[in-house]
Amino acid sequence: MAVRIWDPRTGQQRGTFKGPLVGVNSMCPVIMAGRALLASVDDDGTVRVWNPRTGACLLTVPTRYPPQAVTWVAESLAIGLGAGILVIRPDVSVLGHDRPSGS
Repeated sequence: MAVRIWDPRTGQQRGTFKGPLVGVNSMCPVIMAGRALLASVDDDGTVRVWNPRTGACLLTVPTRYPPQAVTWVAESLAIGLGAGILVIRPDVSVLGHDRPSGS
């Protein structure tokens, strides 16, 4: 499975996130360490943070309950789970380097 990123002004595809994606339920923009990134939640029970320019997955956070939605608020990820809401403030020092997804 892949997630495609489109430019809303031109309608052109700008990038693709590939990897161990089962079914992405939600994505949101996030700003971490001054970087414009995207967060996603997947049916496989993970939250991932992506670099939209390179398609690299920079951070993977496993959840105990299936994540259904994600949003960025007050420098934290608010993750809607089947059992409630999980709010985490990611440690930006653990962001991975920009390796292409799937590698």
